[in-house]
Amino acid sequence: MTAYKYATLPCITREKPNTIAITSLAWARTVIHTPDASGDDLARACAVGVRVLLGYWYPGQAGGTARIMAAHRLSARQVNRTAFAFLHSLPAPHREWGPQVWQVMKAWPALPGAAPQGGKGQPRRKAHRVPHPGGHRYPHQHRPPAQGG
Repeated sequence: MTAYKYATLPCITREKPNTIAITSLAWARTVIHTPDASGDDLARACAVGVRVLLGYWYPGQAGGTARIMAAHRLSARQVNRTAFAFLHSLPAPHREWGPQVWQVMKAWPALPGAAPQGGKGQPRRKAHRVPHPGGHRYPHQHRPPAQGG
């Protein structure tokens, strides 16, 4: 499902788990622009923005957002306000939304210590999928080895 299609479905109130960054951003942007969004949804939407922006600005730094924030002495308030403003500035999701998001990301004022590296951290349509345990995404795809002689 494309980011556009997911973000425009009626009654979408939760970020899809294990989604690609561009789809999560579409969801987060939609939540930020929803007048009656709950505080929990707004917090989750900002968390998406934080993950995406920090992933772009501080590529290759392990340990997640908390570790990056501590290493660069960034306050949670500063980072969340930046993420909220970024999400609020994005245009409404549409079919060719990804390249527009990338342009906004590249132009957005970076936080202290940021060192983007080209396209690292760019939210993309396709993601590297983590293989399902057992090597199959769906259980019905598993076929036991043929027995016989």
